Amino acid sequence: MNYFEKIDKDFDNTLNNLTKKFGTLRCIEEQDFDIESLKKYHMRLYVLRELIVVSNVQEDERISQPLNDATSDFIDFIWLLYTGRYKASIASLRNGLDIFARSMIRSLDSSLETNSFSSNVEKVLKNVRVKNEVHLTSNEAKKNHKTFINENFTENMKNLYKELSDFIHGRMRQQIEVAHYLNNIIDFENNQSTDEYNRVINLGVQILETVYSMFLL
Repeated sequence: MNYFEKIDKDFDNTLNNLTKKFGTLRCIEEQDFDIESLKKYHMRLYVLRELIVVSNVQEDERISQPLNDATSDFIDFIWLLYTGRYKASIASLRNGLDIFARSMIRSLDSSLETNSFSSNVEKVLKNVRVKNEVHLTSNEAKKNHKTFINENFTENMKNLYKELSDFIHGRMRQQIEVAHYLNNIIDFENNQSTDEYNRVINLGVQILETVYSMFLL
């Protein structure tokens, strides 16, 4: 069994476990359900977890613990998404992204860590950019490299984080009764929305693609 076959097998096992626990949900059976994006998300998460395990960050608990916590949040995203808890899944994704940024800044200099996601990301990527620019000879090349990092990583990460925050803080009709709210959580079948699922899973794929790339920088 090659590497990609192992990933496919793990995805099948993941989906089977969810089905056994929660049943085959109506959303999955609809024609517009985007199963390929869920596979993409799973594959990036699988590879990210493996990269973390084999990297030297495991030797420093100050870095490895938040990284493991972040990947746990990225895993929680899957079952929350599956059961139609879209807002909760986004909150889990945002929390994982925030913890991931903290672990990255700690790998550089823990004294630089702040409570601001944007600030932590900017500092991490500035450090990456400066290190890479040592190998560039012309000012134009350095300028182009700076633009590339800022546009494809720094601004992209900040915009994705903002989109997650906007989703979480968006207005929703509130019910006073706790029982009504809990019934909505338990009622997996009626929670399902193919449109919402597709929107959230595609956002999740974008997040993990950026996280995965940032970890490799």
